[in-house]
Amino acid sequence: MNNSSKTILLWNPISNHGHLNMYLELYGSALDRIGYSTYYLAELDDEFEAQLNLNERNFHSVNTLLPKEYSKRWSLEWIRLVCQNKLRIFQRKLKHYFRRALGINALNNAFVDFDLLADNLRILEKVNFRPDLIVCMYLDMTRVTAKSRRAFRNLNINWIGLLFHPEPVDYRFKQVRNSWFRDASNRGGIFFTPKFLESYQLVARNDQIFDVFPDVTVLREGHSLDLDLNIAKLARGRRIIGLIGAIDGNKKLVREFLDLSNHDSLNDFFFVVAGEVYRDSLDPETLDKLDELSKSSRDNLIIYNHYISSESNFDYLIKSTDIIFACYKNFDSSANILAKSAHFRKPLLATANTWVGDQVEKYRLGIAVQDFNLDSLAKSILQLTSPENDFGFDDYKNQVSFENLQDHLKNFLDRLWGSAN
Repeated sequence: MNNSSKTILLWNPISNHGHLNMYLELYGSALDRIGYSTYYLAELDDEFEAQLNLNERNFHSVNTLLPKEYSKRWSLEWIRLVCQNKLRIFQRKLKHYFRRALGINALNNAFVDFDLLADNLRILEKVNFRPDLIVCMYLDMTRVTAKSRRAFRNLNINWIGLLFHPEPVDYRFKQVRNSWFRDASNRGGIFFTPKFLESYQLVARNDQIFDVFPDVTVLREGHSLDLDLNIAKLARGRRIIGLIGAIDGNKKLVREFLDLSNHDSLNDFFFVVAGEVYRDSLDPETLDKLDELSKSSRDNLIIYNHYISSESNFDYLIKSTDIIFACYKNFDSSANILAKSAHFRKPLLATANTWVGDQVEKYRLGIAVQDFNLDSLAKSILQLTSPENDFGFDDYKNQVSFENLQDHLKNFLDRLWGSAN
């Protein structure tokens, strides 16, 4: 069977948040170019869906296959499906917060059940739509339930998933958060770092494939922006260093970045904090300092506490900076900021001995630091401005090119179909 006779369904369990829509677009485009008939199942915002349909003519929503009573907004069937999906998500979140309030450290704290996908597959079966493969675009925030396992067996549909933050294989229980690979319908997973990859490969069945893919990005230069923020005007010729994206104190060195804006050796820099502040993730001292600085009239710092709603806005912010502050703590996964750094030729300040830090050092994308005291961080920032730096942006751009993603995807699927024979 050639590629054109195979159908692949991409399922976005969570949409319109972070870079998740971007990965849907990237993989849909790559599959289309390889030659697959490709559909997506996702609750996308109208603006992104219009852009997707404009750019990817052979990549369609499964809603185009459904009778009007299912796809027409505000029809009784549409209302029933939406309410059913929203209720299930709400119940899952409520259970998560309830367990957390009681101090129960549940292994299964995912937000979206595969039951949502199974319900939609049953509806699609009524119009004779049965994909050869389903790709879950964000496996980290999903849970394979007993109900969905039965549904996949009955429908005889196989699936794989993208795993951004892999966890070690847990042999203690059959039903844990990362037990998805034990599902008889699962055919493997796509990782973005080699961490734990070998442990999955060791337990893989003959019909499962686990592999590492490049963490590619989409550029949105030239697209409309809805940001009320002119960074270059505010900086007035000073070098700009940015902490861009969700301001999560569990992941990022927020306090250190704020303190750096007062460092004597960095008077010629303009500091930008841009992204939604996750207040619950910050310690009281950092939160107080953030609130204080947000109200101050300091002319070397801007705090833009807003959710970055689109890839265009995110790219504008990255392009506006001279240095990207990407020092993460307790975070050893891939980050799309690496690809953004290479494409926009913006050096990174990253954390040593992490996946991001290792890539920064390997491809000369900036400096990976081990010591987080302010003098050391300031010294590294000044080093990044030296004209003698020989950054390896082009080498990393080749590593995370769309063509490389397409090659990986083609090879992965060719092996997958071969293992099924």
